[in-house]
Amino acid sequence: MSDVNDAPEMVPIEEFEKLKAINERVINERKADKAMYSKRLSEFEQKERDALESQNDYKSLYEKLQEKNSELSGELTSTRMTAFEKNLALEVSNLAKDAHSTDAVMRSLSIDKTNMDLQSGTLTDLTAQLDGLREHEPFLFKVPQASQTTTRPRYSPSENSDDVKSASDMTSQEIQDELRARAKAKNMK
Repeated sequence: MSDVNDAPEMVPIEEFEKLKAINERVINERKADKAMYSKRLSEFEQKERDALESQNDYKSLYEKLQEKNSELSGELTSTRMTAFEKNLALEVSNLAKDAHSTDAVMRSLSIDKTNMDLQSGTLTDLTAQLDGLREHEPFLFKVPQASQTTTRPRYSPSENSDDVKSASDMTSQEIQDELRARAKAKNMK
């Protein structure tokens, strides 16, 4: 049995605004700290390279530069992968406008190294895959409007009805009552 005291407390709007301002200040301070850290790290690395060059220790300098190169290569691959994913999501949303959920379509795509082009940020066989999904997994897509049209029975008041209303003017209860009356009249015949 839950107690009324278990409900979360509501925070007054003034306090919420103060917390929001504090949060923004902390975020800005962290960004500034990160920028300062990056700057100091770059300065330190430059001083270390200069010291190694002045000592003619080219082997250590080469090793340091190789480490930095592999680190930057990893970052570049990560950045390209992120750009690929965002570009793919944009392409899917443009090519599959009839999809219920582009996320669901994205999860259904076959993505591997053979059909990924990280340089251009595209999937080589995207159109073919989307056509295959439309054929084999049609529930991911909306039904075209032309095939969605159905004929609705016209409303005709029962023989017992004194007042004639169109179906759009009736409440759901009145519609149910009318349907019951029709079924009853049909069973009596």
